[in-house]
This record gives sequence, C-alpha cells and structure tokens, in this order.
Amino acid sequence: MCEVKVESRTRVEEHGRTVLYEKIYRGVPTQGGGLRLLAYYERRIPLARMQMELRAVGHEKEWKGAA
Repeated sequence: MCEVKVESRTRVEEHGRTVLYEKIYRGVPTQGGGLRLLAYYERRIPLARMQMELRAVGHEKEWKGAA
C-alpha cells in the first residue's frame, strides 16, 4: 500500500496585500481512483510577515558569522 502526499501553494492578493495559502494532503489511493484522506493541513501566510521573518533570519546568520 503506497501513500500519496500533495502540496499546493497559491499566492492571492487580498485587500491590496499578498497572501500565500499552503495546503498539504496525505492519503492512500483507493481502488475506485479516489484518495482516502489521512491528514490535511492548511495555513495562510501574509507574505509581508514572511519576508520580515526571512530578513530577520538572514541578519542572525550575518551576526553569527561576524563573531
């Protein structure tokens, strides 16, 4: 029996701000061609916040390298 994992990322603009929607499905294929769902995960990430976090991580690496 094999397991299938599907990841979907969609960028949407809401009220002038860009948002990333991430969905992850995990399941087992059925004989009828469907998917028996084992796990489902969805999250909404405002890209402005994500970019700030990435910048913060980049600065931490610079500080560690300077020491």
